Amino acid sequence: GLTVHITRSVPVTVFADGHELNTRAPGPTVGDALAALGFAPTGDDYTIPALDAPLEAYMEIRLVRVTESVIVDQEPIAYETLYRPDDTMILDEQRVIQQGENGTLAKHIQVRIEDGYEVNRQIQQEWMVDAPVSRVIAYGTRVEVRQIDTPDGPLEYWRKIRMRVTAYSPEKSGVAVSASHYGFTTTGLPLQQGIVAVDPAIIPLEGEVYVPDYGRAVAGDTREDIQGCMIALGYDDETWRSWYGYVDVYVLAPAPPADTITYLLPNKR
Repeated sequence: GLTVHITRSVPVTVFADGHELNTRAPGPTVGDALAALGFAPTGDDYTIPALDAPLEAYMEIRLVRVTESVIVDQEPIAYETLYRPDDTMILDEQRVIQQGENGTLAKHIQVRIEDGYEVNRQIQQEWMVDAPVSRVIAYGTRVEVRQIDTPDGPLEYWRKIRMRVTAYSPEKSGVAVSASHYGFTTTGLPLQQGIVAVDPAIIPLEGEVYVPDYGRAVAGDTREDIQGCMIALGYDDETWRSWYGYVDVYVLAPAPPADTITYLLPNKR
């Protein structure tokens, strides 16, 4: 009357805890095989295939150990720079009236590690530990007319700007010879020495400037490649000469209306 039940083991390969084990194990499921071999998933551990998958001969089973922890991370909050006009200071002067300080942002981050490798991190909470302190810079708005001595005599100017310089002529302007406006500027003046291209936000169109070693000129042209503190010195094709680097540009008096002046130049920020 004795009943005998026979459970056959099957060959399997188990990858667990950094080891590879080639052995035999009984089923009928992956979980049963791991239990028989002494590998017990705990917590968030999981297996590939799943624990309830049917066990098959020559199956590869991977036990993935999972740990999760919460860490506190801190990162700086960059301060911003604020500019404040000051009519007691001369145009283009600047003074730092408050030093900036970075703030601190803290975060609770949940980190998930599988078999020793980080696979995910998720921010659970964040808060500001220290608020940043803005850097405050005062800039001058008082226009003061000064004088410069030139080979042609003294000239009065209301602003001196350090500008990147280039030179151009009708032939080097990029305009087709067949174009109706070839050789002319955006203000209708013929392009020749004494005409310069500027950014109107920096130097008013039709205003006068003086450039050492070039001379007195009218801001009579604009170009797409002349933006901010840049200037292109005009020539005709026969007298063109190359310019590169930087020059001091003196914007001659009288000054334009106050509401048209760009008090804070791009290169001053």
